[in-house]
Amino acid sequence: MRTSERVALAVLIVVLDVAVFVVPVTGLLAAWVLLARPPWFREWVDRLYGYTTSGTT
Repeated sequence: MRTSERVALAVLIVVLDVAVFVVPVTGLLAAWVLLARPPWFREWVDRLYGYTTSGTT
């Protein structure tokens, strides 16, 4: 493999890495939770804060 091929491959890897990780995954997840309101999220929050099914502690 020539040096120019190695440099091109390295640049391609860096560009691909930047393209993949520039997407705000946390923001997308938060938007999805707000729009879809999945039941598992409510159950997770209830367990996190120690609520029972009636909503009291």
